[in-house]
Amino acid sequence: MGPYGPAGSEGPDGPDGPEGAKGDTGLTGSRGLTGATGATGVTGSSGFTIFEVQSDQSGVTGDGIYDCYEQEIDATEWPDTAGTDKLINKNTTQVEIFNAFENNPEATYKEALATGDKLLTWEVPDDEAGTRVVGIPIVSGQVRRARTAAAAGATTTIVCNLLDNAGDEITSGLGSAITVNFDICGGGNCNAAVPRFANDDYLFIVNIQGNWWYPIALQGTEDCDCYEAP
Repeated sequence: MGPYGPAGSEGPDGPDGPEGAKGDTGLTGSRGLTGATGATGVTGSSGFTIFEVQSDQSGVTGDGIYDCYEQEIDATEWPDTAGTDKLINKNTTQVEIFNAFENNPEATYKEALATGDKLLTWEVPDDEAGTRVVGIPIVSGQVRRARTAAAAGATTTIVCNLLDNAGDEITSGLGSAITVNFDICGGGNCNAAVPRFANDDYLFIVNIQGNWWYPIALQGTEDCDCYEAP
């Protein structure tokens, strides 16, 4: 048999096969809030966790940031029909939570939340390769009930105390001694407008960009001598 001839050149590539079906897009940040990152200490196993605002806020700096305890369901209270709280502290590890409703507040900032408020939370990355915990209120919104802690004076503000979720007045700590602003038609002060608020009056107030406001403008009044001599 004679020697083999030279190898033949490779044939052209065949046509590409059909494109495979696309998979579902995963939600960024949908992993559980675990303590593995070392940044939050959150131990939840799902994408969302519930936290409760605590009374001691001494170690917190930053507008809209609150020290909170992680919550879990109290299985005993699950079937309750008498109005008992179904959430209890999972632990007493303080975790800093950012209330997203308080982003970019005014410089004269005052907290919108009070002790005992609950937040639905999740992790959000920051710009330094870390993670932060962000939440939105789920028990109380931005409109709150409050009680005046002083009578209307010669200013456009009145000091008030928020009411907690049970309707009780918060007289110390977070939610107490807040300054409520009033708009007054025609100008003037709260002690020369109606309604004329006295001490211990109840009212609804709203937090706008870190400031508390009474949502309805007061009507300015003018004292006059209406007596006509006979």
